[in-house]
Amino acid sequence: MLEDSVYNKDIYRLNETAKKPAEHLARKTKCYEIEKDQSNVPIQIVRAHCREIWNYTDTSLTHWAQLVEAAQKVGPMMGLHKSVWDETVDAMGQVEAAIVVACMLDRFAEIEIPNGYLKALSRKARAGRFSSGPMVMALARKEVA
Repeated sequence: MLEDSVYNKDIYRLNETAKKPAEHLARKTKCYEIEKDQSNVPIQIVRAHCREIWNYTDTSLTHWAQLVEAAQKVGPMMGLHKSVWDETVDAMGQVEAAIVVACMLDRFAEIEIPNGYLKALSRKARAGRFSSGPMVMALARKEVA
């Protein structure tokens, strides 16, 4: 009798899980993918030198997923098209794309055509000739100067 009751509860849980919106499961998968997607630059370095992105987040930017979320939020404000963001993510991954957007935000006044700039970096990434590390280090050198 107890065994049937446990079995029925398990079926109920499975049915309830199946009813959850697909977007909830997609968000869970997306976060996992972001956490797997890493950068050659530690997040502490990005956080220390990409300071403008902090104005667009309520978090302390301790995880890559938080940086990606902030970059997705600020990209349209910078005039970046969704298609350009998607192309960049496809070329270099979400974390690298987010670091690039964070660096661009710090230098936004100097970038005349943000979409063109990001597309050019995407082409370099596809060719294996791009890393966000030098962009972050350029911001660090700018602070010292």
